[in-house]
Amino acid sequence: MENHHTAHPDNQTLLRRTLKANAFFSALAGLALAAEADAIAALAFTGNFHILGFSAADILLEAGLGLVLFAALVYWTARRPRINLRWAKIICALDAFWVADSFILLIVASGLFTALGMELVIFQALAVLAFAVLEAVGIVRAQKGITARSDPPAAVNPAH
Repeated sequence: MENHHTAHPDNQTLLRRTLKANAFFSALAGLALAAEADAIAALAFTGNFHILGFSAADILLEAGLGLVLFAALVYWTARRPRINLRWAKIICALDAFWVADSFILLIVASGLFTALGMELVIFQALAVLAFAVLEAVGIVRAQKGITARSDPPAAVNPAH
Protein backbone atom coordinates (compact mmCIF):
# COMPACT_ATOMS: atom_id res chain seq x y z
CA MET A 1 0.00 0.00 0.00
CA GLU A 2 1.30 3.49 -0.92
CA ASN A 3 2.13 6.08 1.71
CA HIS A 4 -0.67 8.69 1.61
CA HIS A 5 1.89 11.48 1.82
CA THR A 6 3.92 10.44 -1.20
CA ALA A 7 2.87 10.85 -4.81
CA HIS A 8 3.20 7.94 -7.20
CA PRO A 9 5.74 8.84 -9.91
CA ASP A 10 3.18 8.35 -12.72
CA ASN A 11 0.89 11.00 -11.23
CA GLN A 12 3.37 13.68 -10.29
CA THR A 13 4.63 14.99 -13.63
CA LEU A 14 2.83 18.36 -13.43
CA LEU A 15 3.82 18.82 -9.79
CA ARG A 16 7.46 17.88 -10.43
CA ARG A 17 7.78 20.22 -13.44
CA THR A 18 6.10 23.07 -11.60
CA LEU A 19 8.34 22.66 -8.56
CA LYS A 20 11.45 22.61 -10.76
CA ALA A 21 10.32 25.76 -12.58
CA ASN A 22 9.54 27.40 -9.24
CA ALA A 23 13.00 26.48 -7.95
CA PHE A 24 14.64 27.94 -11.05
CA PHE A 25 12.61 31.18 -10.91
CA SER A 26 13.19 31.55 -7.16
CA ALA A 27 16.94 30.92 -7.46
CA LEU A 28 17.27 33.37 -10.35
CA ALA A 29 15.27 36.07 -8.56
CA GLY A 30 17.12 35.43 -5.31
CA LEU A 31 20.55 35.63 -6.90
CA ALA A 32 19.58 38.83 -8.73
CA LEU A 33 18.28 40.43 -5.54
CA ALA A 34 21.33 39.38 -3.54
CA ALA A 35 23.86 40.42 -6.20
CA GLU A 36 22.23 43.71 -7.18
CA ALA A 37 20.40 44.77 -4.02
CA ASP A 38 21.71 48.36 -4.15
CA ALA A 39 20.85 48.88 -7.83
CA ILE A 40 17.40 47.29 -7.51
CA ALA A 41 16.66 49.34 -4.38
CA ALA A 42 17.56 52.54 -6.25
CA LEU A 43 15.19 51.62 -9.11
CA ALA A 44 12.33 50.16 -7.09
CA PHE A 45 12.01 52.56 -4.16
CA THR A 46 11.26 56.28 -3.99
CA GLY A 47 13.97 57.06 -1.49
CA ASN A 48 16.41 55.70 1.01
CA PHE A 49 14.48 54.38 4.02
CA HIS A 50 15.17 52.15 6.97
CA ILE A 51 12.90 49.64 8.66
CA LEU A 52 14.09 48.37 12.04
CA GLY A 53 17.57 49.58 11.13
CA PHE A 54 17.68 47.83 7.76
CA SER A 55 17.97 49.78 4.53
CA ALA A 56 15.96 48.87 1.43
CA ALA A 57 19.09 47.27 -0.03
CA ASP A 58 19.61 45.25 3.17
CA ILE A 59 16.03 43.99 2.99
CA LEU A 60 16.42 43.04 -0.69
CA LEU A 61 19.69 41.25 0.05
CA GLU A 62 18.07 39.24 2.85
CA ALA A 63 15.02 38.47 0.69
CA GLY A 64 17.35 37.30 -2.09
CA LEU A 65 19.27 34.99 0.22
CA GLY A 66 15.98 33.64 1.59
CA LEU A 67 14.77 32.96 -1.95
CA VAL A 68 17.93 31.02 -2.75
CA LEU A 69 17.36 28.83 0.32
CA PHE A 70 13.70 28.42 -0.64
CA ALA A 71 14.76 27.44 -4.17
CA ALA A 72 17.05 24.76 -2.74
CA LEU A 73 14.18 23.30 -0.68
CA VAL A 74 11.82 23.36 -3.68
CA TYR A 75 14.39 21.72 -5.96
CA TRP A 76 15.22 19.07 -3.35
CA THR A 77 11.50 18.30 -3.05
CA ALA A 78 11.10 18.06 -6.84
CA ARG A 79 14.12 15.76 -7.21
CA ARG A 80 12.93 13.13 -4.74
CA PRO A 81 12.06 9.80 -6.38
CA ARG A 82 8.55 10.29 -5.02
CA ILE A 83 7.42 13.79 -4.12
CA ASN A 84 6.35 14.10 -0.51
CA LEU A 85 2.94 15.77 -0.74
CA ARG A 86 3.25 17.27 2.72
CA TRP A 87 6.31 19.22 1.54
CA ALA A 88 4.57 20.13 -1.72
CA LYS A 89 1.62 21.52 0.25
CA ILE A 90 3.96 23.54 2.47
CA ILE A 91 5.67 24.99 -0.61
CA CYS A 92 2.29 25.78 -2.20
CA ALA A 93 1.17 27.50 1.02
CA LEU A 94 4.40 29.51 1.19
CA ASP A 95 3.86 30.61 -2.41
CA ALA A 96 0.29 31.68 -1.62
CA PHE A 97 1.55 33.57 1.43
CA TRP A 98 4.20 35.31 -0.72
CA VAL A 99 1.53 36.45 -3.19
CA ALA A 100 -0.78 37.76 -0.47
CA ASP A 101 2.13 39.45 1.29
CA SER A 102 3.24 41.11 -1.96
CA PHE A 103 -0.15 42.72 -2.51
CA ILE A 104 -0.51 43.70 1.15
CA LEU A 105 2.92 45.34 0.91
CA LEU A 106 1.82 47.33 -2.15
CA ILE A 107 -1.31 48.51 -0.35
CA VAL A 108 0.30 49.33 2.99
CA ALA A 109 3.58 50.78 1.69
CA SER A 110 2.68 51.98 -1.81
CA GLY A 111 4.38 55.33 -1.19
CA LEU A 112 7.75 53.61 -0.86
CA PHE A 113 7.70 52.19 -4.40
CA THR A 114 8.45 53.77 -7.73
CA ALA A 115 6.20 52.83 -10.65
CA LEU A 116 8.85 50.34 -11.76
CA GLY A 117 9.06 48.94 -8.23
CA MET A 118 5.30 48.38 -8.13
CA GLU A 119 5.44 46.67 -11.53
CA LEU A 120 8.23 44.38 -10.34
CA VAL A 121 6.28 43.40 -7.22
CA ILE A 122 3.14 42.73 -9.28
CA PHE A 123 5.04 40.73 -11.92
CA GLN A 124 6.74 38.46 -9.41
CA ALA A 125 3.52 38.03 -7.40
CA LEU A 126 1.64 36.93 -10.53
CA ALA A 127 4.44 34.52 -11.46
CA VAL A 128 4.39 33.01 -7.96
CA LEU A 129 0.58 32.84 -8.10
CA ALA A 130 0.86 30.79 -11.30
CA PHE A 131 3.26 28.41 -9.53
CA ALA A 132 0.90 28.10 -6.54
CA VAL A 133 -2.08 27.29 -8.77
CA LEU A 134 -0.14 24.73 -10.80
CA GLU A 135 1.26 23.18 -7.61
CA ALA A 136 -2.25 22.90 -6.17
CA VAL A 137 -3.51 21.22 -9.35
CA GLY A 138 -0.48 18.91 -9.35
CA ILE A 139 -1.08 17.98 -5.71
CA VAL A 140 -4.73 17.15 -6.40
CA ARG A 141 -3.75 15.01 -9.39
CA ALA A 142 -1.12 13.20 -7.32
CA GLN A 143 -3.60 12.61 -4.49
CA LYS A 144 -6.15 11.16 -6.88
CA GLY A 145 -3.48 8.82 -8.19
CA ILE A 146 -2.60 7.77 -4.65
CA THR A 147 -6.21 7.06 -3.75
CA ALA A 148 -6.68 4.94 -6.85
CA ARG A 149 -3.50 2.98 -6.16
CA SER A 150 -3.79 2.61 -2.38
CA ASP A 151 -7.29 1.17 -2.17
CA PRO A 152 -6.90 -2.51 -1.37
CA PRO A 153 -8.47 -4.90 -3.83
CA ALA A 154 -11.99 -6.02 -2.97
CA ALA A 155 -11.96 -9.19 -0.92
CA VAL A 156 -13.45 -12.17 -2.62
CA ASN A 157 -15.26 -14.52 -0.31
CA PRO A 158 -15.70 -17.86 -2.08
CA ALA A 159 -18.03 -19.12 0.68
CA HIS A 160 -20.89 -16.86 -0.46
